Amino acid sequence: MGNLKNGPNYEGFWANFDDDDTVWIGSRNGVTFGKFDGNNPKVVGPRLQRNRYSIVAARMGEGVGAVKIEVFVDSATPAGSGTFLVNPKANSSKLAIGQERDATQHPGFESFDGEIARVLIYKRPLSDAELADTINALKLTYFQGGP
Repeated sequence: MGNLKNGPNYEGFWANFDDDDTVWIGSRNGVTFGKFDGNNPKVVGPRLQRNRYSIVAARMGEGVGAVKIEVFVDSATPAGSGTFLVNPKANSSKLAIGQERDATQHPGFESFDGEIARVLIYKRPLSDAELADTINALKLTYFQGGP
């Protein structure tokens, strides 16, 4: 998911999987073209297990300048974190959910082939306590008491 083409340098939040099912998140600030660099960090989390629900969350700090960007998997403890340089002339929070095309038969792994149970998007970054409460509620719903 992500806002892959919405301006000359593609500002916006994005998240995806590498070919081995490793989850990652990032954002692009519109300063440089959308490849991974200091303006477009790639924050890597763990490799997810197939045929099992996982709770994946991401959080980007508020403000301008350097803010923390984090990915969480099944826990309110960050599985990966990095620094993102907010550009006040860009909207680094732009987001789209979907896929470019159905490429499940493509030799690469361009499409998500599975289920997404729920997507929650908040207007502001959740506090640590709010994030923990949300993850715990989702665990009770999807893991029937825990993974």
